Amino acid sequence: IHNLEHGYVVALYRCSGPDDCASEAELAQLQAFFDQAPTSVNPACPTKVVVARLDSMDTRFALLAWGRALLLDEFDLDTALTFAQQWMDHEFVPERGAC
Repeated sequence: IHNLEHGYVVALYRCSGPDDCASEAELAQLQAFFDQAPTSVNPACPTKVVVARLDSMDTRFALLAWGRALLLDEFDLDTALTFAQQWMDHEFVPERGAC
């Protein structure tokens, strides 16, 4: 939550069992999301993306920003990049631009 308060975007994925984990291709897309995410308004912290596993979600993936959540059963790199472009460091973030 503290990262969200600073304007980060968080990508979560679920792996609640052997048949319910992100595939290698999906993990590669998550890595691409991290690598291609837009830069922050603060040059001291150019990558404001966190990717983490959270097994207790109802959906397989989630994109989070301060005050926003996009729940997904399939990860789409273009959707994730658009979400980050729109909501990273947006104007209502309490500590916008902080690392």
